Formats: sequence, structure tokens, C-alpha cells
Amino acid sequence: MTYPEAHNANPGAFGSEAEFTANDLFTHALLLTGIPVHIESGIDDPFRSDVQALAEVLPQGAVVVIRKGCHDGNFMRLCARRNRRRWSSSAPT
Repeated sequence: MTYPEAHNANPGAFGSEAEFTANDLFTHALLLTGIPVHIESGIDDPFRSDVQALAEVLPQGAVVVIRKGCHDGNFMRLCARRNRRRWSSSAPT
């Protein structure tokens, strides 16, 4: 994804092209080694292809799920419910 694409998708996501470059997940993906990574995207998301490409460069163990839906409030609520159940069942006691 380029800065213009990111800016068109969400104008407030990055303050400048320099900020976008400094925080580019593709460039810095290996810095996530050892950190749990879980990304969910919808089949109908306009940036699905970028999520799929990111999945290829993330460290081993990263979880990328692409399922029915789009990046909207309903999709986010469903993801939050699923993840809350997953996290609460795996939390140390």
C-alpha cells in the first residue's frame, strides 16, 4: 500500500508521507517477532489484498484471518466478540 492509497482510504490515519513510511508494516514486519499478532479482515474490504500481502511477510506465528464481511461496525463487533471469548478462555488463572 502506498501513502496516497492509505490517505484516500483514511485521510486521518497518518499525518504525513514521512510518518507513513516510518510506520510501514511491510518494512518493519520482522520487528513484530515474538509479539502476538492477530489481524482480521473481511473478504469485501478494499484493502484485503494488502492484508494478504502483509500475511506473507509477518513473522511465523502471526494469525491473519480473512472472513466474510467488510471493515464496518458489524464486522468489528463480531471480531471483538470472537476475540474476547478466545482471549478469556486462554487467559492465565
